[in-house]
Amino acid sequence: MLERRQDVVTAPQGMKSCCSLRLVGLVFFLFVGQVQVHVVQAFSYVPPTPHRFRGWGILDTSDVTTRPKTSSSTSTIRNSLLYTSRSSSSSNIESENEEQEIKYQRLMDWLFQEEECEGEGSVQVKCCPLTGTRGLYAREDFQEGDCLFAIPLDAALVVEDVETSDAERGSKLLTLLQQQQQRQQQHHETQEDDRWRSYFNVLPTMKEMHFHPTPDFWTEDEILALEFPRLVNAALERKERIQSLAAKQKNGRDGKMNVEELQYATWLVESRSLTLVGEPYPDCPEDELQTTSVLIPLLDMINHSSSNPNVELDVLQSDDDHDDDDDDDDQSFYAVIATEDIPKGTELFISYGTGEESSVELLQYYGFVPSSNPHDINMLQYGNDEDEDDDDDCLLNEDEWTTSLEDDEQALDAGVVGVEKTILQFRIRMKQALREWDNEE
Repeated sequence: MLERRQDVVTAPQGMKSCCSLRLVGLVFFLFVGQVQVHVVQAFSYVPPTPHRFRGWGILDTSDVTTRPKTSSSTSTIRNSLLYTSRSSSSSNIESENEEQEIKYQRLMDWLFQEEECEGEGSVQVKCCPLTGTRGLYAREDFQEGDCLFAIPLDAALVVEDVETSDAERGSKLLTLLQQQQQRQQQHHETQEDDRWRSYFNVLPTMKEMHFHPTPDFWTEDEILALEFPRLVNAALERKERIQSLAAKQKNGRDGKMNVEELQYATWLVESRSLTLVGEPYPDCPEDELQTTSVLIPLLDMINHSSSNPNVELDVLQSDDDHDDDDDDDDQSFYAVIATEDIPKGTELFISYGTGEESSVELLQYYGFVPSSNPHDINMLQYGNDEDEDDDDDCLLNEDEWTTSLEDDEQALDAGVVGVEKTILQFRIRMKQALREWDNEE
C-alpha cells in the first residue's frame, strides 16, 4: 500500500514542491544515495530552471525536418547514440514499429518485475492517431486521486549530484550512454551494467520523428529570427556553453568531444530530468544546498499540457504494516496521481516543470510551442515588472516586432516546415498573448 510521505513540513513563504506539481507550500524530504533531498521550486512566478520534467512529445507536433549533419568519420558508437536509420518503405516501418514494441515491453518488464515498481498493467505506450506522437495511455479507468503507477526512488538514474551547468550535465549523461554502448558492443556487461539497458534503448534519437530540437540546435540566424530577447539570449548562451565544453574535453579518437553528441545528451538530460535540491548534511545553510538531476524511467514518456493536465507527480511511501517503529523497510516512490477521472484509453498529460512554464520556457527547454498557454500572460507581466535595466528582456508591445501577428499567420498558412515553422509558431503565440493581455486590461 502506498501513502503520502509523512515527513512533510511547511516550506518558507514563496516555495512549492516541484515533485508534486500542484501542491503549494510543501517540501518533501527524499534520499538519493546519502544525500537528504528537498524537492522545491519558487512559488512566485520566476523564469523556471531548465532541468525539469518532460516526456516524449507534444500536443502540437512540429514537422521538424532540419537535422544536424555528421562527418564521414563519425564512429559506430556515435551513430548508434544519435541516429537510428529509418526507411520510408512500409515493410521497414512495420519492422521498426515491432522492434519498438519489443523495447517498450522490455522496459515494462524491467520496471515492474525487476525494479519492483507499483501499478503493473495500468498504462501502455501508444502513438496518438492524430499526431503520431508517443505517449502513455491508461489501460483501465481511474478516479481522481488514484495512483496510476509508482517508480522507486532508487530506480531513478542519477545524472549529476552536484550543481553544474547544463552542458556538464549533458557530458555526464553522454559518458554513461557511451559506456553502455561500448559494453554492449564488446559483450562485457555485468548485471549492474545491464540494469539501464532497457531504459537507454527507448530514449529518442535525433533521427526519429519524436525528436524536437531546442533552439540551441539551430543556426544563429534562426535563433535571432525568434526576436524575443530572453529566448534568443538563452539559446545562444547554451549553444556557446556546449561548444566551449566540447572543445575543452577530450573524448574519443579525434581528441575532442563531438559537439553533436554533447548537444544531443544535453537536450536529453535537460528536457527529461527532474532536479532535486538537497542538504548534504542536516540543517546546512541555503547557500550550501546541492542539486541532483535524475532521469525517471516511464515518467518521462508522459506528454505535456499547459491547460489540461490529468495527472501530477507526487512522492509516496509504502506502508507494509510493520508491527514496530522500524521504517528501514519502507520505500519511497515517484508516483503518478490522477487529478481527475481518467477513462480507459485516455492519454496521460502532465504540466512540465513547475506547471507554470510560458511558451518561452517550453521552447527553450523542451523544443515545442503549444497552440495556447495561459501562463504566457504571467510571463509578460513578470517581464514588465522587472527593473529598468532588464526591460529589453521581453518584447511587451506588438510594434516592437518586425512583423505583425497577421503577417506571421499568413506565412505559417503558406505551408512552411521545420525550424521556420517553429519560429512562426512561437512569434504567433507571443503576439497572441500580448493581445490577450491587452484585452484583460
